[in-house]
Amino acid sequence: VTSVLNDYPLIDNIVFFDDSLTLSRDYLKDLLEVFRKAPRPFKWGCWSRANAIDPETARAMAQAGCSTISFGLESGSDRLLAAMGKGVTAAQGLAAVEACRAAGIRPRATFIIGLPGETFSEAMETLSFVERSGLRHDASVAIQDGLKYYPGSEWCSDFMKDHPGFDWDNPPPGLPGNYDPDGRLLVPVCRFPAEQNLMLRERLHRILTARRPLWRRGIGYALRLLRR
Repeated sequence: VTSVLNDYPLIDNIVFFDDSLTLSRDYLKDLLEVFRKAPRPFKWGCWSRANAIDPETARAMAQAGCSTISFGLESGSDRLLAAMGKGVTAAQGLAAVEACRAAGIRPRATFIIGLPGETFSEAMETLSFVERSGLRHDASVAIQDGLKYYPGSEWCSDFMKDHPGFDWDNPPPGLPGNYDPDGRLLVPVCRFPAEQNLMLRERLHRILTARRPLWRRGIGYALRLLRR
C-alpha cells in the first residue's frame, strides 16, 4: 500500500480482492493500523464473508478509510445457503449489510437465482431479501444466466449422477446451457422456465426502481454530513 501511494500520487482508492482479508481479527487489526499510518489518506474497499463483519469491526474499518465492502451472499434462503455450504444465514447477511451502513461503509452483495434444487418461492425469497436489505443497485443479481455447472465442482458431479451416460458432445435436446458457435455444449445451466424468469426479472426491476423510504434517505444524508 505504501509503495502504491508513493509511486502513484493520483491513486486515492484501492480495492482488495481477498475473501480472507477480514477472517482473522488480529490480522485485520494490524492491517488497519498500517492503513492509518499510510503516507497519505486513501479510501479502500474489500470483499468479506458476512459472518466476519459486526458493528465494531465495521466501525474500525471505516475509521481506517474503508468505504465499500462486498459480500457474496448468493441467496436469501437459509435452506439453500446451507446446501451450498456457505456457513452463514440470511440473518447474518442482513446484519453485516446493516453494520456496514451504520458505520458509513457502502455495502454491496452478489446473488444467484437458479441454484440447484431452488424453488420459485425461494427465488422470490432472495428478491425479498434484496428489497429488505435496501441494497437496490448495490445488489448484483444473476437471474437470466442461471448457475453454470463447471466440471470438477460438486454440483456438476451431482448433475452427472442425475444424467448417467451424459455426453458433452451430444447433449439431450432442449437442455439449458451455454453453447459454442458449433453448437457444442460448454456448460449446462440450472435455470427457471422462461415465464418464471420473466416474473423474477420484473420483480427485481420493481425493487431496483422503487424510491427509498424517506427515513432511509434521511439516515444516508446524515451519515454523509458526519463524514465531511
